[in-house]
Amino acid sequence: MNFFKTIANSIYSPEFYKSLVKGEYKSSFGYFFLFILICAVLKTAFIMPQIFVFQDVVATMGAEAVEKFPADLKVMIKNGKVSTNVEEPYFVPVPESKDANSALAGIKNLIVIDTKTPYSAEQLDKYKTLAWLTSDSVFYSRERSGKIETFALTGVKDFTLDKSFLDSKFKTFSPLFKMIGPLLVVLAMIGIYVAYISQLLYLFFLALLVWLVATVMKIKLDYWVAYRVGVHAITASLLVGLIFTLIQIWVPIRPFFFMSTFIALIVAGVNLGQSRKIGGVA
Repeated sequence: MNFFKTIANSIYSPEFYKSLVKGEYKSSFGYFFLFILICAVLKTAFIMPQIFVFQDVVATMGAEAVEKFPADLKVMIKNGKVSTNVEEPYFVPVPESKDANSALAGIKNLIVIDTKTPYSAEQLDKYKTLAWLTSDSVFYSRERSGKIETFALTGVKDFTLDKSFLDSKFKTFSPLFKMIGPLLVVLAMIGIYVAYISQLLYLFFLALLVWLVATVMKIKLDYWVAYRVGVHAITASLLVGLIFTLIQIWVPIRPFFFMSTFIALIVAGVNLGQSRKIGGVA
């Protein structure tokens, strides 16, 4: 209960801030690490549904890739060289769906297999494809930069790619799709917690501002006391950040520039000012 009382005191309690200035409260950093851990858990919980939606999308895309792979197509790679059992060029068109067409504007094919024609940028453009499989390489365009990348097949072990091969691999790895969500949840929580810990660096800047505010208010405060005041003053801004995370799931609202700093300074200024009035802070 004392921990939750400290959260409330960190938002508003002139008596509590007076104890910070006098050095009577010694658990600021223990409070900070526990508080940001709870924030990390809550923030992860907010985005967890989206993570599991992503897991379902990956599983669905995998199943659709197997289902839509041409039943008559075999691609053989031997000694880094490609051969097929179909007439070339062989086109694998973009699926007919509104989502695909809007995302892949101007693209007609997912991949073109043409092991007979030497690669040229002009021919790749004519194929209107995301990728072109030649006799020994895959050429593909980066979505954002438009730069053409090459993946050489010289190091690829001999194998035959067909629908049965994809189906067997999908059945082997499909149970792992269920681990994508939990794994991403753990990684997200670790990443969020580390991001919160980085607030300790930001607090060096905030402490300077708190010290300046205290100086303007004619309150004697050394820098390290101002740092500890900042540790508690950011409680409100971190809670507001959590609220924005929840809201952004439905509405694309962004916090304004320096919002967290503004809130922290208001909290510090009000509490320090009131603590001076009740006495004990010079």
